[in-house]
Amino acid sequence: MQDLLTLARPYAKAAFEFAVTEQKIKEWQSFLYMAACAMKDPQTQAFRKNVHTLEIQVLQLLIGVLKNQSDEAMLRFLKMLAGHHRLELLPMISRLFHKYNLEYENKIDVDVYSVLPLTPEQTQKLCVKLENRLQRKIVLHEHADANLLGGIVVRAGDFVIDNSLRGRLQRLTHVLVD
Repeated sequence: MQDLLTLARPYAKAAFEFAVTEQKIKEWQSFLYMAACAMKDPQTQAFRKNVHTLEIQVLQLLIGVLKNQSDEAMLRFLKMLAGHHRLELLPMISRLFHKYNLEYENKIDVDVYSVLPLTPEQTQKLCVKLENRLQRKIVLHEHADANLLGGIVVRAGDFVIDNSLRGRLQRLTHVLVD
């Protein structure tokens, strides 16, 4: 995974810088997301695993799928990746591009896990507090997790707040055992 990240980073950075220059960030983000989905598709995976499949054939498949959602620069980007045998990096490139876009817009993805959905008031209060704490605009993603027993867990990159009953019980167990 780390190797893919290392390999994908310069491609994602170059694509993002180009998209900023051309003022086509949303178009490139959509294109890269679609390309990543196409590469993760089970049929594409099976096609790529065939020993007789060449990188150019995978490229032709991608171009066929994406030609209506892409411009000439995007197709050249795909061809360049194929020329370096790097099409498998598209999912990681897409994730990194999204990350660079969030940084550019001074936003951060925040995942909130709770047993029950948060009310709109709770969501608003949480967003305000997180924006003050993280000094960024919040892009909130809510997830249901019955294993928490109660409370919430907030994750924003390396920043984690575990205010769940399960987390509290685990911390109490460690205190009692030690």
